[in-house]
Amino acid sequence: MRNRKVLKNLITEKTNLLELVIVAISIGLSIEMISNGISEVIQLNGKQYLLIGIGILILSVLYFLIKLAYLRETENKYEGFVSYKVDEKSIIPVYRYRYSENIYEDLKCAFNENPALKKIWESGSLSPEMKINDDGTGEIKISRAGNLIVQATEYFIIKELSLHLSTFYNKKKSTKIKLNSFRERIYQVFS
Repeated sequence: MRNRKVLKNLITEKTNLLELVIVAISIGLSIEMISNGISEVIQLNGKQYLLIGIGILILSVLYFLIKLAYLRETENKYEGFVSYKVDEKSIIPVYRYRYSENIYEDLKCAFNENPALKKIWESGSLSPEMKINDDGTGEIKISRAGNLIVQATEYFIIKELSLHLSTFYNKKKSTKIKLNSFRERIYQVFS
């Protein structure tokens, strides 16, 4: 099942499809060269033909394996914003902007459950502190109140991922055991 998904991802983009065709042709050519080389080696000539065929085959397979390994790992970058009312030290939820609305609700709930978090929020500033060292390098330090935004964002991402995975696995009845196993592993990672 996992191999089909990797192959499906490979075929989805036109450039990947072209690369797949080129690799398939080069593999076919190299196999042809190897077979011709073997027939020539039996007659004691064509060793170079055989070596070229093996070299092309190895390069093609390596390229394909590297491409498959690259498809397994992805890195995404997301940008967002939070509206903040400075004089009231509160987040303003932006209508129909799920990230902002969720951060607002999650922080409100966290402050109700733990008054110490509300004190950190009210005593600090969301602005990061910038420190320039003697050697000219600098570092940016997130304030404790700003760190609450970071933690609320991490919670939002985990919640969205969990919702997405639940929806995906609920469509497939045979994977409920896998989902429970996945939930246990995720819980162990974040606890």
